[in-house]
Amino acid sequence: MVRARSGHITAHMSPDENFRMLTLSGELGVVGARQIASELSQAVGDTTQHPVVDLRSVTFVDSMALAALAHAGEQLRNQGRALALVVSPGPVSDLLEESGLAGRFELLSDPPGTAPGSKPDPAAAA
Repeated sequence: MVRARSGHITAHMSPDENFRMLTLSGELGVVGARQIASELSQAVGDTTQHPVVDLRSVTFVDSMALAALAHAGEQLRNQGRALALVVSPGPVSDLLEESGLAGRFELLSDPPGTAPGSKPDPAAAA
């Protein structure tokens, strides 16, 4: 786990090894954005797994962190894949909607494997 500003970042592979889960919490500022960009770069390069970012415990996202998510999403779309974001109603989902970026991600209410039909479909990015 990496502490960034007042946020926490953890990355791990899911038990079924089909997903690379990045779990974020707290406030995501400039320092956190660098770590997020690094983790997402690894996820983009690993074509054997579907990248998923859990943002349910995030309370604030600055423009650098949002840009890191958008950049990774664009790279994955260029590969015919999607970046799935797990979000709950609140400031982060509002930010995605208001910024016009919500449609660039696969938005999930639960992490893959925890709710029926919630697994990202890489073809959805096409």
